[in-house]
Amino acid sequence: MREYKDNIFYYESGEKADPLEKNTVHGLVKTLKDTEFPVSQRVLEFCTGRSLPDSATFEYETEVPAKRVSSDSAERILIGLSRTGGVRDGGGAGESPQVDARVRIKNSEGESLYDVFIEAKVRGSDLQRSQLDDYVDAFDIDEQGEDRQPWDTIQWSDIYRLFEEARESVPSGEVASRDEYLLSEFNHRLLQKGMVRGTLGVSKTGGSGDKHRKRLLVGPKDPDSDPVLTFWAFSRREEQNQSSSMELPEDCLQELFGEMSLETRRKVFLEGNFEKLQQWVVDTTDLTPSDFKDDGSTFARAEREGYPEPAGIMLRFSNSNLFKINSYNVEKSNGWIYYPPILAPNEWETVFTELAEKLSASQRDRFIEDFDLDALWEAYLHDSPMSTS
Repeated sequence: MREYKDNIFYYESGEKADPLEKNTVHGLVKTLKDTEFPVSQRVLEFCTGRSLPDSATFEYETEVPAKRVSSDSAERILIGLSRTGGVRDGGGAGESPQVDARVRIKNSEGESLYDVFIEAKVRGSDLQRSQLDDYVDAFDIDEQGEDRQPWDTIQWSDIYRLFEEARESVPSGEVASRDEYLLSEFNHRLLQKGMVRGTLGVSKTGGSGDKHRKRLLVGPKDPDSDPVLTFWAFSRREEQNQSSSMELPEDCLQELFGEMSLETRRKVFLEGNFEKLQQWVVDTTDLTPSDFKDDGSTFARAEREGYPEPAGIMLRFSNSNLFKINSYNVEKSNGWIYYPPILAPNEWETVFTELAEKLSASQRDRFIEDFDLDALWEAYLHDSPMSTS
């Protein structure tokens, strides 16, 4: 696996500043600007929903204040870009509105066709309705129809998918082309920062409330890697907020649950039946329900190849009704994560029933029959249409 700082878009942040959003937007614009025309055409046609002529030209800017935008006849379009595409109440653009980026699309005569304004959020942050409303006023954004809000939202996964499609269309050669290199580097950076991890299911509550919900994620570590399933938890312990995650590769999933019948797999992983999972453990091991009390008992282990220590996956029940997925050093049988991802029965049910809802019938079959994580990744990548919610 490549080192974290090997990526050309990596930036060492200072103690007081968090430049991730600014640098990610700059990286996106740089990638569009320095690759061949079809890449920008593909992305901007997706953003605008319009076909662009092959003779079109593009001008790129970042950190664009409203006071620097002059009036012209070009149609103005506002795009919100985030990991989920979600918009929540609150926010605001302040007294001097400044949008993250603008792309000016012109025809062959140099006449403006469209101005695309982009407001981006990184990590898991949602877009803010009041901020978008302020941009609509400050940049004189055109209305998109009577029943639509004057902006559209897309996800970082859309950018990732469009860049991957463009990268795969680059003619192969002994030496990677500039386009192939830049597209791969930017997508690798998105994966590094967790902005293209597909959220398959989220518990409604967790820990002390909604803030500490548990999540099930899917995504590769690198553009050319196989996807992994990730149990992610944010909880509160001993007056400290603690997040933890456990990555589960496909071969580990097959080793841990490979002996489970297809009928039981459907009950456990598509219907979220936690009791069925516990009953399967009782039926196939020497453990009894009494072994799950207090500190609990481990019921399955699997080694993970290509991971630094601790390199093992350990599954256990504790306190009768808590599922814990932890790590251990396969040579020393220790190395536990202090706060492992933990799911209560209702959390397990919600997370996995949400997963099932995102899959087509054929994807559900692939996942259940082979624990095929590509089916989950495909469902996530292609389930991010233009949204206004």
